[in-house]
Amino acid sequence: MKKLFFLAVLLALLIYSPLWAKTPFKVLFVNDNSVFQSNTDTVLYALTQAGATYDIFDARDSLRSPSILELTAYDLVIWYCSTDGVGNYLWDGTDSDNTSLMAYLEGGGKLWLMGNDFMYDRYSTPHTFMEGDFAYDYLGIWEYSAQSYGDDGNLGVEELDLAIDGFSSVSTIRWVFPTAWWIDACSPTLTAASLYEMGPDTYSLAGFSSAIWYPHPNHPALTFFFDPALIDTYANRLQLFRDMLVHFQLYAGVKPVDQAQQLLHVYPNPGNQFVNIDIPVSMQKSICEVRLTDASGRIILSNESAAGEKSIRIETGILEAGVYILNLKSEQGNENLACRLFISK
Repeated sequence: MKKLFFLAVLLALLIYSPLWAKTPFKVLFVNDNSVFQSNTDTVLYALTQAGATYDIFDARDSLRSPSILELTAYDLVIWYCSTDGVGNYLWDGTDSDNTSLMAYLEGGGKLWLMGNDFMYDRYSTPHTFMEGDFAYDYLGIWEYSAQSYGDDGNLGVEELDLAIDGFSSVSTIRWVFPTAWWIDACSPTLTAASLYEMGPDTYSLAGFSSAIWYPHPNHPALTFFFDPALIDTYANRLQLFRDMLVHFQLYAGVKPVDQAQQLLHVYPNPGNQFVNIDIPVSMQKSICEVRLTDASGRIILSNESAAGEKSIRIETGILEAGVYILNLKSEQGNENLACRLFISK
């Protein structure tokens, strides 16, 4: 079930690192766990060591979800459910849509959701979602399919395997136990991607997603259907957190792209077999480098314009459908523009 899926909306750290240095990346950690406080402590320690600066909202102590006013001050909300599958304030404590969280996301917020059983708290397996459902619209989940242990003959899942090359240096997630129970098995929508999948190949639920990356241009979301406090080693947990935080920060760096979109004329966009790029007058005096990058920052295509050239054409027929970052840089390096390029098939 692994998919070649080029995700969007990430730029190289080099381009936007000065922006991040001036603008703190504000994180709110929502504790929705009333079962094992030690798990919350484990996750918070790893986040701290990974370099995250965060405030904490304890939903279980407050007996409520944070309000939209409390959420909007933050670039990223990390919602942690651990192994708590009863009365989650993710579902407003009433197994219903969390309107404050939805409003935060509609306003451009970013969400990292993690834990066992938060899906089970509201839904039974299998459950298929559609447009209009929170899980579909904001998490990129098409189906909540099964659970480890409950639907695999009481075995539990041994490992989760990375499904998007380059997204993390942690290629395999294992546990402090031989197998992990009650890890959710899901399937992403067509606009989301499976990040980690159940394994090994011999496992009965192999190929189902237990982590989904949803690169929505306005409200990106990462969902871990497992509790990272159960990862086998501190080093692996720390590295995984570092990698995920980098992706959210990279995504935050895309904010200037919308401004550049007004300066770059790219057509057709969405493209199919080719796209044309009109080079701004100020950049026509010298050679310009045109780059196309994927989710991990890898260069997919690279081309150069001749000095004085007014436009350049890029063949895109070999690319997978998805969203890419198109970067146009002058030879002198004094102008650097980027925009989103959508490829359809």
